[in-house]
Amino acid sequence: MRLPRPFTEKTLVDICGLVCCLGYGWLGALSQKSADVDLLHYFLILAVVWAGTLGALAVVRRAGSELALTRIVLWALAFRLIGIAGAPVLEDDFYRYLWDGRNFAVSGNPYGDRPIDHFLDTDLTEDFEAILDGINHPELPTIYGPVNQLAFLASYVVAPGKLWPLKLLLLFADLATLVILLRFGAGVNILLYAWCPLLIQETFFTAHPDSFGIALMLAALQFRSRGRFSTAASFAALAVGARVFAILLVPFVLLRAPVKSWLLFAAMLLGLYLPFLLMGSTGPASAFSAFAQGFEFNSSGYALLALILDAGVAKIVAAALFASFYAVHLLGWWKNGKFPPRGDWLYGVLLLFVARLESVVRAVASSLRHAFPVA
Repeated sequence: MRLPRPFTEKTLVDICGLVCCLGYGWLGALSQKSADVDLLHYFLILAVVWAGTLGALAVVRRAGSELALTRIVLWALAFRLIGIAGAPVLEDDFYRYLWDGRNFAVSGNPYGDRPIDHFLDTDLTEDFEAILDGINHPELPTIYGPVNQLAFLASYVVAPGKLWPLKLLLLFADLATLVILLRFGAGVNILLYAWCPLLIQETFFTAHPDSFGIALMLAALQFRSRGRFSTAASFAALAVGARVFAILLVPFVLLRAPVKSWLLFAAMLLGLYLPFLLMGSTGPASAFSAFAQGFEFNSSGYALLALILDAGVAKIVAAALFASFYAVHLLGWWKNGKFPPRGDWLYGVLLLFVARLESVVRAVASSLRHAFPVA
């Protein structure tokens, strides 16, 4: 007679989910005391939640479709709610989001000036004085796109100086991403996204607004896969208006699309910025230029090349490697047209080799020229 197993797959997933909840709860408790969490505690928490996540992934891959997706999503929602209740950890970018929301509401233009221009203001509340003091690089205008600015504005209108409204907006975008990934056939592998500790910390503890651009670009790819070119172009423009990194996937949306879809994309993207440009703002361009040229990512591939080559040569080689990879992938997609394209590969190689954002635009342009020389 076969004895029953002490733990079913569902029970094991629940145990892993509980372990992650305890880890995030621990992080949430520490975050309420100080954003500068002790690194030993921080890395211990990361070890705990990654162990729970990888353990659950092993279980669901073994169980396959027999394991209800509902269980995975419910635990993922629990992690997100803990993060929403927590505070930012080892980050100060959120001060800029809160300030931009106020600046948009008060002046109608978040790009009109710089935080440093308000250092002598006497009409700020104590909360916003503290927020202004916390902004890094206050000498630069905001770099966040108009779609994100609308989210910051909405958050300010609901609760000035508070992060929880923005976190709730991010939750809606994140849940939309989950739905689209499932429609693309992610199945139980949705756990890779839904339980990802980096996502939980950066989005729901710290309120990084990347989820807006991700959800919008995935929606664009979803509509493009169904042949709805105009809708896809519209969502692609919104995605770039949220996060410029989305530009990497725009060719996969617009290639083979009618000319009117290209025009719609350009018109919508221009329309997002035009109101601010008509107000005389050059803030987005100048801030983005400073960010693209002066801020480096943690690109290990570039760092290794820089050890053996001159820094300038290493940058060129790294950008060329990324451009070549992008061109090969784009050409391969052009031939088979399979959706969705491997954005994970593209962004993974980008982060591996491209140290500065200015290289991204050049690399994409170079890739398009090499993949489609008649264009």
